[in-house]
Amino acid sequence: MQRRIRQLRRKYNIPMRELAGHSEVSVQRLSQIELSEMPVTDHMNRLMEFALHRYLLQKRAELSRLEADFATYRKCLLDFVDEGDESL
Repeated sequence: MQRRIRQLRRKYNIPMRELAGHSEVSVQRLSQIELSEMPVTDHMNRLMEFALHRYLLQKRAELSRLEADFATYRKCLLDFVDEGDESL
């Protein structure tokens, strides 16, 4: 058996470091939570909910920007650009 947060994180390839970065817990603490090495509290459940929600919002925003860039450059994806040119 495993905690659902671990199942979701692994299913969707969410790095532990990234999820921990969206919460108030360290990677080590997140690992302990996932491995049932510490008791679960309502506070901890809310932290994990908040962390996953923030992660989703970040990924949604990144995906939205990628979709916009793709719409702009879909016909010229193989064109050359300067290595340092990050202006899309």
